[in-house]
Amino acid sequence: MGRSQHHPLLEAHSPQNTNTKGQRAYKESPGPCRRDRARSPILRRRGAQVTSHAFTDTKNVERVAGEAPTAGAGTEGVRDPSVPAERGTNSGEEVGNEAMPPGTGKTDERPAQPSRETVQAPAATPAIGQRAGDGVIDLTADDDSPATGPHDARPVAKRARRENATLETGPAQPVDAGSNPGRPTRQSAVKARQHLQERTSLDGDDDDCHVPNSAPQKGYTELVRETEQLLKDLPSRPSQDNFEEESAWRFHNPPFPQSSKQQLTALCDNAVPSMPAPIPPEQLQPLPSAPPLPQPPSTGQCRWSYDDESRVLLADFTRCGEAEQIVVTPEDEAFLFQMMERDDITVISDGLAESIDPRIWTRKYIEGRIGNGYHHKFRAFEAAQENGVDQQPNGQPKENEGMYSMKVADYFRYLDQRQSIKEAKSDGAQGKAERFTFVDSYGNKQSVNVDEVCLYMLDVDVPKLLPRALEDLQRNFHLPGILPGGLHCMMNAINAGGRPFMGPNLYITPPCSFTHFHQDGHGTVDSGHLCLSGYNEVVMLRRLTERHKCHALNLLTGTSEPHSTLYGLPYRDGLGTQPGWPSKAAIEKCKSMQYYPSVFVLKPGQLVHINKGRLHAFRKLAPVPLRPTDCHAHLRQEVLAELQNKGVKTEVICFSVAWDWMFKGVTSEGINREVSGILECARLNRIHNLQSLAIPETSLVFLAKENIAKHQQASNADESRALFSIGKSRHQTPTEASEPDAKTVLRGILPSLQYVVNRHKSSVIGSEEAAHETKRMNNGRCCVSIDSKPNTWQDPESCPIDPYGDCGFVCKLCKEELSNVYMHCDGCEKLLNKDFNICSSCHREERYKVKVLMHSIHNHTGNPQKDSQGPRCPCKNGKPCVHCDFCTGCSCRCHQRFTFHYRFMDLNAELDVLAQAESILGADVISQSNETKARLLSLR
Repeated sequence: MGRSQHHPLLEAHSPQNTNTKGQRAYKESPGPCRRDRARSPILRRRGAQVTSHAFTDTKNVERVAGEAPTAGAGTEGVRDPSVPAERGTNSGEEVGNEAMPPGTGKTDERPAQPSRETVQAPAATPAIGQRAGDGVIDLTADDDSPATGPHDARPVAKRARRENATLETGPAQPVDAGSNPGRPTRQSAVKARQHLQERTSLDGDDDDCHVPNSAPQKGYTELVRETEQLLKDLPSRPSQDNFEEESAWRFHNPPFPQSSKQQLTALCDNAVPSMPAPIPPEQLQPLPSAPPLPQPPSTGQCRWSYDDESRVLLADFTRCGEAEQIVVTPEDEAFLFQMMERDDITVISDGLAESIDPRIWTRKYIEGRIGNGYHHKFRAFEAAQENGVDQQPNGQPKENEGMYSMKVADYFRYLDQRQSIKEAKSDGAQGKAERFTFVDSYGNKQSVNVDEVCLYMLDVDVPKLLPRALEDLQRNFHLPGILPGGLHCMMNAINAGGRPFMGPNLYITPPCSFTHFHQDGHGTVDSGHLCLSGYNEVVMLRRLTERHKCHALNLLTGTSEPHSTLYGLPYRDGLGTQPGWPSKAAIEKCKSMQYYPSVFVLKPGQLVHINKGRLHAFRKLAPVPLRPTDCHAHLRQEVLAELQNKGVKTEVICFSVAWDWMFKGVTSEGINREVSGILECARLNRIHNLQSLAIPETSLVFLAKENIAKHQQASNADESRALFSIGKSRHQTPTEASEPDAKTVLRGILPSLQYVVNRHKSSVIGSEEAAHETKRMNNGRCCVSIDSKPNTWQDPESCPIDPYGDCGFVCKLCKEELSNVYMHCDGCEKLLNKDFNICSSCHREERYKVKVLMHSIHNHTGNPQKDSQGPRCPCKNGKPCVHCDFCTGCSCRCHQRFTFHYRFMDLNAELDVLAQAESILGADVISQSNETKARLLSLR
């Protein structure tokens, strides 16, 4: 699906990302990761207690951009967030205009919207992702502003406003705890807040306020020394002749020439050994070939076939002969998962969804359940045709900008009307163009040409809107382990409420729509796309390094700005001239570079697995011939001939179910590649100011704890001294049998676990050093305190917190996952009753020195531009702070005071998890352990 984890707030105003993943969810292809799920406010404590979130929905980043302003409609001068801003330059412009509704010359009349948080960065230390202009960054668009059609400049509706879901330590003056509808009103919560306010008072002794050095170094010296030694000891060439993904970051990611406008993302601070010299595109060498495929099992229950031309491996589980049901044997399932680790082939399975209830997955059931409700994500594609041949200059339908909103029942009425026209045309009848008219969620009439305009219904949230359909899929799908949170998903060890929303979602459209090349979740998640009706034309590449991804996009689309495409969404606004579908010549060039492009048609009943980090694009197969140069021309001709033999003369509606997940892998080497690849992509996304859909660090820590417990249980099977036992035995299901054992998992995740724990250790040491600096430099500014009690240690009955929740644990500035350690602004907590949570990296880099408009008057003033004291500040935006006496509207010093928090466990407990994993494995580690650790530890 593609949620990608951009920051909803900045993303919502990007002309290139106006539809939206993850975090989230955007997917036409397997990418339903858009989080439109209504959530109750999650509360966190402060000081000795926890933090909550002023902003973000860790799930669906792409989803939020869905209703962003379109180019030329309130977005003039807005920088595309997918193009990284230079760090250290001032670039920001406040955006608040609204787009114009399609077909009208005026904006809609809408109720007043809640205020938006705006960040103003100083010229010297701008925040990540700020845009060129007056230094203002929009970091918090309205999370709960209503979503509408293409005319709405605001992001998709989110029912719970995160910024109100906070448990503050208390304001400077007494605040009515019940005055804010987003805050808890029960007496226990009110008392807890009062208790927290007392414990986190900023009026304590000077010794309680820790002043950090502006650039603490000691906490990172050990990590830097270890990284340098690992890099020094790396081999000077790959360990095998075939392509080796673990070392590709060194041997197959050459930089661009310095004179080139395109440059690789600056991901490593260290000098990387064996890195190739800068190479122009024409001199880029092909990648090494992939190893051959092993022989599939012969169980008689699955028919395996492999097409070397398309590199598609098909596992056909459909019933044959007199078989009464589908049987997935342990041998077939184990081989299927091993092949899913391979990113140089495409794995398609057929028949795994044959047992789902056909009565639930129908138009009548869906319309009966949600027909009267509004859905806010309908994308329009326009195909001008003449004599049945597409007349667009590039052979591709035109993608209209923005999103429509309408009732689901109206959409089905549109499909009926369109089908009637298409059937009449297929019988030779000619008539004038008909229009489809509907009323959007604002009461405005909208009209489209029903024959030429294809409306694509995106990201229908199955768990929330069709819970019985979700239950049917979980119960009757023959491979439930690949669903979000399934046994083969990295999130399996995390509670369901702590996972970002990744679907499943429904997608319905006439055969005309398409997606652009993209990576699901910005490269951090895998996807499953189950086709129930219609046909999907797909192009997919192997997993590549960033340099080769840029080159592949140049070959396939002709783009001169591959980064905006590489870190963009499946649906984009503001593209100007839209790229066409890849030609046969482009595919041949990709083959010559050993990119292993898979060109295929996904048919009804088939499921395709899309590995994380693989560039791919989908197009719905329309009943019109293609140009001979189109890479799918021959395949479409075959499908159309097949449909004609079946008597199908008109277009077939495309109906798909898609979801995102985090494939763990089944072998130690495969697990290492899957886990380390996510971590690297997450750091890339941070640099590009994008929120990742996946939560790799949190998943990694819980995955380690889960498998340590499994190993201990298996090693102490003697039940004679057990305190209790249910005394029952059970048989494993095939999916459980194919799950790797605990030691295999620990061996695969160990290098990545060492990286994550060492990063957290460095953050703790850096914070402790900053705290000790207070004794020598106590000027009341830039203070750091440490809350040694993890959030999970708090009693939820007396302190309403939820560290196990999924909402808001993302850095306010760079959108990085806040897994186990984070920094919380005491000034925002104490004075504004708001959360301002950031990662340790942003705090170390002093990126909190920005101005954030938290509501109409009070601000986070991390870098005060004035020194206004007393009751008569010229800004007239606040009263004197009772703690520092500076103006709370523009000059308050309290916003440079932060508390370091543990989310799940303290450092000793986290180090103990790592020590147990290392003790279990001893010297039994994977061969690429040092290569992986060096790759991860060298990340910025």
